[in-house]
Amino acid sequence: MMSCNPSERPIIRSSPRRRGAVIGLLALNPWFPEGEEYGRELDYVQLIPTNSKLPMMVITVESLPGCAKERLINGDVSIERELVAARIEEWKEGSVCPKAQVIRMLGRAEEIGPQISAVLFEHAIRAADFSPESLSCLPEAPWKIPTEEYETRKDLRNTCTFTIDPASATDLDDAISIEKVSEKVFRIGVHIADVSRFVLPDTALDREARIRSTSVYIPQHKLPMLPPELSEEACSLVPGEDRLAFSITWDIDDTGNITGRWIGRSVIHSCCKPSYDDAQDIIDGGFEVDVLGKTVPKLHGQFELKDVVDSLRSLHGITKKMREIRLRNGAFWIETPKLVFLLDESGNPYDSLLGVRKESSYLVEELMLLANRSVAEVISKAFPDCALLRRHAEPMSMKLKEFQEF
Repeated sequence: MMSCNPSERPIIRSSPRRRGAVIGLLALNPWFPEGEEYGRELDYVQLIPTNSKLPMMVITVESLPGCAKERLINGDVSIERELVAARIEEWKEGSVCPKAQVIRMLGRAEEIGPQISAVLFEHAIRAADFSPESLSCLPEAPWKIPTEEYETRKDLRNTCTFTIDPASATDLDDAISIEKVSEKVFRIGVHIADVSRFVLPDTALDREARIRSTSVYIPQHKLPMLPPELSEEACSLVPGEDRLAFSITWDIDDTGNITGRWIGRSVIHSCCKPSYDDAQDIIDGGFEVDVLGKTVPKLHGQFELKDVVDSLRSLHGITKKMREIRLRNGAFWIETPKLVFLLDESGNPYDSLLGVRKESSYLVEELMLLANRSVAEVISKAFPDCALLRRHAEPMSMKLKEFQEF
């Protein structure tokens, strides 16, 4: 069957991640494909997947959740407008129609909430609250850095350090710094929040974070990988507070070449958190320190606004040269357009536009790329036989064959 009908792909083994997840709409009319026997026609209804790549499916009326079953029996046609979350239970080889089971009713298909729930279910994204066992691993609030951490870490609190993030960001997980070493050499740093101080291996919190894998951002909401008590408080590199970090610093000359490097655990103290727009204003030269009425990022500690302005402009000049060197050495320039949705007060989209990336974004990106590259070099030298590699899986032979025929 697969040879004669390559577009029909029965499930031989379910995906370990998605577990046959299907989002769709129910149809009241009893249905199953011609030539296939399932039992009495009235015992089944049709499931129409929203993913056009999936075939029509059959659902047993008996397996429907209680409220849905009752509505179906009473002929409530409004049920056809509701999204349902289902899983494929069986798809026999030789059959064009899988059997599925409805897990839960999500709500009206035209509403934002059910649509978001559908996306989360379809991609196996964990949306539940953190378990009590995970939360029991958190330190008592308010958390303060223990004395021994100051004694064993490099003290970088006297370096001009700040974060650059979207104005709405609450979890500040990376910061940058710069100081002048000599007339032509700057010491530039990237500092990442040291989560390992709080998330110990194989604890309940570690296991839950592994399942979540990453923080997921959806319109007007975020599903965090770690509890907000960590990601937005104890670990967040907020200005005006000492924070634990894992840092890397480079000595870089005015031509963009690296002359020295250090990596290790540190204590930092961010002086402010300018947004990308603030940073861009500074880069463009339209941001004057002494202009009255200008909204500026709130400063903390010993550094003044002029220190931040000078630091950002120096960073921009150096990272621009670094980018030129990287591209000249053969790096790819991959610019992916980003679609930005404009939402009304109810959270419904009313318009969209293409996001414009500015020099402030490239500044941060260049430093993060350099940090990743430097860490990869250190790992590969220290562990030449077991370095971590990012590797894509081999392509599917069936898809390659279809592409070849196309």
